[in-house]
Amino acid sequence: MRTIETRVRVILLTVGIFLLLSGCALSPPRQLAAEDLARIRQEPPITVVVYQPPPPFHQSTRFQNAMGIMGGPVGYLVGYSQTTAAGAQTRGMLKLVDPSIRVRDQFVAGITSEFGLPQPTMRDYIDSHDIERLRAALGPGVVLEFKTLNWEIFSETANPVAQDLFGFTYMGRARLIRLGEQKILWESMCGIVPVPRDKATVHELQQNDGALLKRWLIEAADKCAKELIAKFSARSKP
Repeated sequence: MRTIETRVRVILLTVGIFLLLSGCALSPPRQLAAEDLARIRQEPPITVVVYQPPPPFHQSTRFQNAMGIMGGPVGYLVGYSQTTAAGAQTRGMLKLVDPSIRVRDQFVAGITSEFGLPQPTMRDYIDSHDIERLRAALGPGVVLEFKTLNWEIFSETANPVAQDLFGFTYMGRARLIRLGEQKILWESMCGIVPVPRDKATVHELQQNDGALLKRWLIEAADKCAKELIAKFSARSKP
């Protein structure tokens, strides 16, 4: 339990620094109003975009986790730099794909089927989450936007002399925006999704072209999409 609590603190700190550096802010969840849903059904199809590039993929060892918690700001920044470099190497070597792309596909399939919405218009990836810039690029319609907030593998090994065994977490966000009015109609995040229960060494994650790690990314994306669909449908637990 202590390891999980430590990881939660590190992940939240990581996301907080990323948002600070990128100029983003986490807004409180917004539930879609019935009148907005009814209006969307009568309008041109929703445009769907994925924010790219995603934040850095991180790979953190037990030592770097401890450095981030106990080393103060300097220790955190040193550890952050190291986990960013290690994550970039692993992502490049295995050609890891941002999970928000699969979250988009699963979410869109779910809501179009459930709510009878017209098939959305899928656009190329977009490099800005700023509403004014989105409007300039896409026009005044309704856009559904997906964004990865955090993705990383991290050591969950508590034994200080044991080999690092890694798990994977993912955080994502979705927003439904009426660009003409610059109004966010719905916004929610999938929570910190721990995947999976089994852990693996870096060597095991790199075997078979990263098959195990890629399976974890798919599982996380599917869990995230399911959670977002439930929140969009107002079926999630309070």
